[in-house]
Amino acid sequence: MAFANASHFTIGDAQFINAATYYELPDESDALRTLLKGSAINATTESASASYAPTCHPSTRQTVTKDLMTWARGSRPDSVSILWLSGPAGGGKTCILRRIVELCRAEDLFAACFFFSTYYPDTRTESRFIITLAAQLTQSIPQITPFLVEALNKDPTILQKSLEAQMKALIFGPLEASQRRRSASGLKALFRSLKSKSPQTHRIILIDGLDECIEEKEQAHILRLVHEMATHPHFPFRFVIASRPEYTIRTMFSSPPLSDISRIMRLETYEADRDIHLYLQTEFARLRTTHPASTSIPAGWPFTEDGDMLVTKASGQFVYVATVIKHLDNPRRNPVIELRHILDLQPGDTDTAVNVNDNPFSELDALYTKILHPPNVDIPLLKSILHAILHNKGHEFKTPSSIDAVLGFERGTCDMALMDLHSVVAVEPTSTRTDVPISFHHKSLADFLMSPGRARDLYQSKDETHLMLAMAYYQLVLRIDNNGCGDDDDSGPITTGDSIPTKGSVAGTADNAVYPASAFHHAILVENWSLFETEFVRDTFPKFVEQHFFGTVASAQWHDSWSITFFWGIDQCSDLYHQCLCTTGQACLRSCKRLKHLADLVQDGLYPDSDFWKLIRADSARSRREKLEELLDGVNPTV
Repeated sequence: MAFANASHFTIGDAQFINAATYYELPDESDALRTLLKGSAINATTESASASYAPTCHPSTRQTVTKDLMTWARGSRPDSVSILWLSGPAGGGKTCILRRIVELCRAEDLFAACFFFSTYYPDTRTESRFIITLAAQLTQSIPQITPFLVEALNKDPTILQKSLEAQMKALIFGPLEASQRRRSASGLKALFRSLKSKSPQTHRIILIDGLDECIEEKEQAHILRLVHEMATHPHFPFRFVIASRPEYTIRTMFSSPPLSDISRIMRLETYEADRDIHLYLQTEFARLRTTHPASTSIPAGWPFTEDGDMLVTKASGQFVYVATVIKHLDNPRRNPVIELRHILDLQPGDTDTAVNVNDNPFSELDALYTKILHPPNVDIPLLKSILHAILHNKGHEFKTPSSIDAVLGFERGTCDMALMDLHSVVAVEPTSTRTDVPISFHHKSLADFLMSPGRARDLYQSKDETHLMLAMAYYQLVLRIDNNGCGDDDDSGPITTGDSIPTKGSVAGTADNAVYPASAFHHAILVENWSLFETEFVRDTFPKFVEQHFFGTVASAQWHDSWSITFFWGIDQCSDLYHQCLCTTGQACLRSCKRLKHLADLVQDGLYPDSDFWKLIRADSARSRREKLEELLDGVNPTV
């Protein structure tokens, strides 16, 4: 026979034919090249772009890393198939997941990863998700490669088909085929054959930035695919998913079937200030030695209080301090001077920046602009809500419904407006809402919103916000007063009852309108004296006061019961009634147009003489004191 003793030969692109089966075995590399060409290399941690991606400082994020790896190793008895790392924008989720990828590789736990990102066309959609995972599985588990190649050869159009079809052909099919070819222990033997350093028989697939998949329906689709894979009997992998707590994602994780097999790890529950401080110490030490201006940098720079201020400004946001360091690392600028500029920045200071380099927070601004402009956003509505939260000093806005009630929105409006913004706005879940007020995750967002050059279409001045709230509270007071206190009114968007903000100090008051009224007066009399000169206050407010405060015994009784509504303002006042008097009196003293009203209050016996004259004597404007004495016919009670 011609080939009896032949050796060192190959058969390429051969075809073997028998009576029952036709096999074509092309070169395996062709199929793999096709698979790799269809994958998204930028979604992996080994792409060229990944080498420039930020990473965690070795001494930071140790606790959350330990918890993630404990779960990944399967050493927890309550381990489930999917772990969702949820966290606000800028918290460092991507850096953490990159570290987990490295650790999983080192322990032979890594199977595949997909890092979604809006920076690249192939990483901001779902189209290459399954293909990219399959391509990586040929490297992490090479034993399945022949079966995957067989699937590609069997159906060359598979890369153009649905993700479900790709999942079955490129992942489930090869895994099942491997199991059929192995011993009775199936894939467990396969993993043992890899001589893993860890005893478990599963590996980890990591998905980062799911919220950066631009279509919400695709985010939901990815999670349905993950659930199907995680519950497949021949699928020996577990998932770690990191994302912001956006509406679609958090809704799916909080309800079956995904909630049945998943665990949620909230990044904000891990103390970040220590880690941020360590990061800053390391980076400042590097700048002191490597920056071109290093010879002029003091040895103790920056001062402890400056570092503490940066940590405070960061409010757990790594992206903030990373942005600061990147700005200071400019070799053409003195970092000592630049840091002082940053620490001294006030809202609006960056509005005169002529280019990106003059605004140290340009990258942070880009992040906020992206998050705050989701598809179909109603800018005027969102602007009103954000600035109401921004000036929520009395913590009256504890729920979205309280904002709806005050600003006159239909029920559910605020919830819908904020549903995609939970990465920057802290809103308690509907099912577990407490008395924690709505707030921003990061202080830097407040600075952003107060700067017209940075916030642009979302900017609203402090005066505009105070007037907006004053008018809103005024309308709410009138509505409640007209409808009667404590009666729920379904005829319009503003209702009484639980939706109306309440203050702890008036919690026992029967009158539901007390707090809205006090908030109205606070917005005018305390927050912004200049509102006295607006048309709204000149015309509407006096009519409101005259209607309720003057002329009848009933109005006097009404004022007496409502005196608590002026309780803001003077710290030295011992009770709410006197705070009422002092705040109202100060407002009148600051506007001569209000002196007649104040005099009428005194003459009608509604303003105790002694308290009134204490206030008058403390006022430095002699002309106003004389005017008041004239209005009161020169009466000067003894204090």
